[in-house]
Amino acid sequence: MKNTPHHIAALSEALAQWSGYSPSTLSRFATGSGDIFDRIQNGHGITYQRLERIFQYFSDNWPDDLPWPKNIDRPTPHPLAPEQKLKARGCKCA
Repeated sequence: MKNTPHHIAALSEALAQWSGYSPSTLSRFATGSGDIFDRIQNGHGITYQRLERIFQYFSDNWPDDLPWPKNIDRPTPHPLAPEQKLKARGCKCA
């Protein structure tokens, strides 16, 4: 299965619910721009390289206690130091 820009919405919504961050904040974390996810949902194009970087960001930061959606291929996560990994908003995690 090939990941598409439409899968970004499903990932950002699931991660937003888990983390307490808005999709635009997650967009900023993943791409440096808070409007990329909205632009994709509104039909604007995205380069393959940027799409791959977004999926890699989600994979690297996906919480262990949140199942990855079955219909979306997951890139192999790169190991991150615990302090680099996305935390739930307001989390007092070490």
